[in-house]
Amino acid sequence: TRSREATHTGVRRRTHRRRKKIPKEQEAESKRKRIIIQRGEKEKPEERGGEQRERTGNPLDMAIEGEGFFTVQTPAGPAYTRDGRFSLDAAGQLVTRAGQPVLAGGGPLTLDPTAGNVAVARDGSVSQNGLLVGALDIVAFDTPAGLEKLGDNLWRATDEAPRPPQALRVASGFIEGSNVNAIEQITQMIEISRTYQSVSKMISQADELRATSIEKLARVG
Repeated sequence: TRSREATHTGVRRRTHRRRKKIPKEQEAESKRKRIIIQRGEKEKPEERGGEQRERTGNPLDMAIEGEGFFTVQTPAGPAYTRDGRFSLDAAGQLVTRAGQPVLAGGGPLTLDPTAGNVAVARDGSVSQNGLLVGALDIVAFDTPAGLEKLGDNLWRATDEAPRPPQALRVASGFIEGSNVNAIEQITQMIEISRTYQSVSKMISQADELRATSIEKLARVG
């Protein structure tokens, strides 16, 4: 009986210690987040759905969750980027870090720096002081290998036409892990897709050559 009581007591004590540890961790984490919010500091990059995001608190900083690219105006035509570190130029246009206008509805998105707060919804629509200003032109591609790298985190479409992304979600006040991890992943994806297309083209050419050879042999016979 004493052995059973000792065993039960030991179990209760161990269980009690385990249960006390969890609330302390949660309390410390909550306290850390409250301090970050109060000080206005940036949080460390966080993993969400396989993508790193860093909180900035700037509504003009945007991160796309999942597939999609922002459309940017360049002298050579539209280009595409996932680098959402945007700002306003002297004319009030939303621009990239290199100064290219970010497109919404086919044209530059212009905001009034004195008109009040800017809000970006998850579908990419931009409002100021509660009034809709425009919707960002966010597109996706079935074959990323069709994109040509331009520099400044910009890509240009070649043969493939852009399409609307599936399940679009834009996170305002975030950037994609300093935009390094996401861009590297896109580059790797493009290289893999190009290799796949190259191999597929070789196989297709081999099939055509074999078919031509068989046709010639049939004619000789």
